[in-house]
Amino acid sequence: MLGGCDRSSPPSDPGPTTATVDPRNFQEGLDAVEVWLGQGDAVKAEVVAGRLVELDPGSHEALQAHGRCLLILGATAERSGEGDAAREFRDRAADRYLQAVEAAGDVAGTGLLHEAGIAATGARRLPEALRLHQRAAALEETDATHAIFAANVLTMMDRPREAAPWFERAIETAPEEPWGWAGRAECLRQLERYEEALEAVRSARQRAIARGTDSGFAFRVAEARILREAGRPGDAANLLFAIRAGEHTLGSTRELAAACTAMDRHAKAAEAWERYNRGRPGDTGSMLEAARCWMRAGEPQRAAAWLELAESSGVESAELDPIRSMR
Repeated sequence: MLGGCDRSSPPSDPGPTTATVDPRNFQEGLDAVEVWLGQGDAVKAEVVAGRLVELDPGSHEALQAHGRCLLILGATAERSGEGDAAREFRDRAADRYLQAVEAAGDVAGTGLLHEAGIAATGARRLPEALRLHQRAAALEETDATHAIFAANVLTMMDRPREAAPWFERAIETAPEEPWGWAGRAECLRQLERYEEALEAVRSARQRAIARGTDSGFAFRVAEARILREAGRPGDAANLLFAIRAGEHTLGSTRELAAACTAMDRHAKAAEAWERYNRGRPGDTGSMLEAARCWMRAGEPQRAAAWLELAESSGVESAELDPIRSMR
């Protein structure tokens, strides 16, 4: 959805330079945005898209293009550990997409509504995201994607009973789509109906593998969380330990740390938090968790190194001192 186009060379000029809106030049500018994105240069693409918005603030195409660029820049900042910059990009992206939807009015299609919903979710503007995905679902009732995204937002809002009918609709529409089953599992997890949740998430994983396009990795992590919350952290940890080190994601690493903590395997939990921090170098939360786990494991020197790093990253003494005083 957020990719560029298949052109082989970038534009020779980074964007429109005229003060008036010429339809042909404007379209060339929109094409240039896609070319730069296709070349992996979201910075140049954002400059072009921002200029197009200046030239025609009422163009939903330009607003959508600018929102797309900002979303990509936010994801890049997040991967680099620049949390504040990532949040700013996501907020700006959500604003641009909402402006695009307003500018499009009745002609706003499901593609725009879907992207706008994703942007609003990324900015944690969940009520707005829900309305956008539900609007898209009303336009394309036979597309399970929009029902799944609407339901996902409801589960993020801890409203599983409202989310459940949307997931059921997705399952009825596309029974082989694994994410509908995974959503059912999440609703059941939130309702603490763990055995039913395990059955649903395993069904999701089986469908993902059967489709041949997915290893089922994400569903294994979800299954581990359900097992841990069901009071079976050992089973959860065994499921996650079976994942090869190089295949772990931030989500699986975080879940492994939680499972190890629940089993009082604090050194293993600390190692998981250290691995998590290597994936997000600027994340102070994982620094504090690593320090806390090393203290519980009886390794105060290793904890001190993480506390020092957290302090140099701007964490206040009020958060550091309780960990330093742990015994």
